[in-house]
Amino acid sequence: MNVYNLLKGLLKVAAKTDIRFYLNAVHVTPDELRATDGHMAVIVSYRTGLPADLRDGVLLCRKDLDAKLKMFNAKSEVALTFTGDGKAFLNEYPLATVDGRYPDIKRATNGMREDTASATGLNLKMLATVCATVSTIFAGEGFPVAEVVTVGPTAGVRVTRKNVSAYLMPCRL
Repeated sequence: MNVYNLLKGLLKVAAKTDIRFYLNAVHVTPDELRATDGHMAVIVSYRTGLPADLRDGVLLCRKDLDAKLKMFNAKSEVALTFTGDGKAFLNEYPLATVDGRYPDIKRATNGMREDTASATGLNLKMLATVCATVSTIFAGEGFPVAEVVTVGPTAGVRVTRKNVSAYLMPCRL
């Protein structure tokens, strides 16, 4: 998986200026990368290289990550690496981190089991962002097809392709 595309995709759903400062970050654990703005969320199963004893992960500052990614492009060799104490680097450039506890996206989306829904309200701009995020992560892999499941009138939509799951919470009609 192209690390540049992966990070650019996650930045599409990470909050930009939320007062809940910990949402203005990409959450990295040893096995996953996550991003949310509180309405949309993306979880990518990915061996990050973060030491296993840092199970709670680290929060990479969205603003700093976005600025550092501008030095590269999709064809660049980009590596996200970590020291034993969790300091993050994009190639040789150190990344700023954010203090805080990231929301448990899996707990919040656990109720998203498939269900028949007669009508679900979705913010179309957010749905487009969720789809663009998944498409960005898999840029260069040909025609990006994803599974889209309406999981219920009160649970929203799940968009899945390979090891990436993106969620969009419902809104009132």
